[in-house]
Amino acid sequence: MPINKLLDPEFLESTYRSRVSKQLSGSGDTTYFVVVDREGNIVSAIQSLYQHFGSLVTEPKYGITLNDRASDFSMDGPNALMPRKRPLHTLSTVIITKDGEPKYALGTSGAHFRPQQHTLFITNIVDYGLSPVEAIDAPRFLWDRKSLIIEEGYEVTGLTEPHQVIRYPGRTGVASIAAFLNNGRKLLYADIRGDGLALGQ
Repeated sequence: MPINKLLDPEFLESTYRSRVSKQLSGSGDTTYFVVVDREGNIVSAIQSLYQHFGSLVTEPKYGITLNDRASDFSMDGPNALMPRKRPLHTLSTVIITKDGEPKYALGTSGAHFRPQQHTLFITNIVDYGLSPVEAIDAPRFLWDRKSLIIEEGYEVTGLTEPHQVIRYPGRTGVASIAAFLNNGRKLLYADIRGDGLALGQ
């Protein structure tokens, strides 16, 4: 990475002017993380720049670049720009409780596929009885509004939809999960599809 160039004021100014006149090419990036402290407090958080360089606004104290999800607004239709309205987007995380106590905290990157992946993880755990690790590692299938994307190893029978089979593990988003086990222990797991890391102290 050309750090000196990226920090050069003239480069930043020219990049900003380019952004104002037209949207930068390239894409943003999404990070999900879950943190549990020894008292049992949970943070299930997601940060996504959305498009390249996000909003171009960086919070000065902590250096967090803000996203530009407001660009999802349109001038008409259900997602029309209006006062006090939030744009439609898929930035979401999950905390599942049982009898008022947390059981799982999970989330994933994966753009517009994120809600589908949350459904897959929860179905794997609740309906199929998979462990949290198995639920995240299991082959995935996703619908991109035109066809199905299926990771190798997912058993498919009688499928009539157009589909493509991709290598397992594929680039279908990177998940992490925290599970609160019955013996009082906590299990943390990071998806094999990315370079995440589960750490404990």
